[in-house]
Amino acid sequence: MPISAEVPQSAPASAPPVSPVPVTPPPVPSAWPAVIGGVAVGLGVLGILLHAFALASKRLLESLMGLFAGIPGIEESTQLIDASYHLLWPTYVVGLGLAVLLLVFGMRLLNRNPRARAVGVLWAWGKIVLTVVETVLGVYLQRANVQMLSDIPTAPGMPAFSGGWFEFTTYLGSCFNLLLYAAPPVALLIWFARPRIITEMSGWRRSAPLPAAPSERHG
Repeated sequence: MPISAEVPQSAPASAPPVSPVPVTPPPVPSAWPAVIGGVAVGLGVLGILLHAFALASKRLLESLMGLFAGIPGIEESTQLIDASYHLLWPTYVVGLGLAVLLLVFGMRLLNRNPRARAVGVLWAWGKIVLTVVETVLGVYLQRANVQMLSDIPTAPGMPAFSGGWFEFTTYLGSCFNLLLYAAPPVALLIWFARPRIITEMSGWRRSAPLPAAPSERHG
């Protein structure tokens, strides 16, 4: 009976090790557009309400002054308020327009629209100019108010009005308001001038692509 010799089988060759391909995580979107955009939307809505009320405030002040008719100084105060309104109403209109522009800027920034930078820069420069004009007009009107109070006769035994301290606080408050209202637009201009921010915003999509027509899909 023939004896068959068993041929030893060789072990299967192992596949060479494959190194895993590194997976790059998607970039995390910056949080600053949501923060600045949300603040801009809130301040824009508030500015619209405040400037609209300022435009309509003349009639309300006239009604209040009518309740105190006959009191010394009321007639002069009414004239000063009337002159102040006619001097300031253009700033109310410009402020209302800038508030609308700030609202548009905030909405575009929340949508990461690259045009938000141009709108923000336009608002910032407009706000700086308006703040300077309002500060100058405010100082002028306060000095006129001091002069009016100095001309009002005082009651017997009462000390005469001294406008020195009042005028000092006027200048101090005007400088504070100038710094307070000019600081946000200046900070925004500095922020938008950073090369990293310019590069990031230029990469945002301008608008979503329009869907293709049915004939073009099957064409």
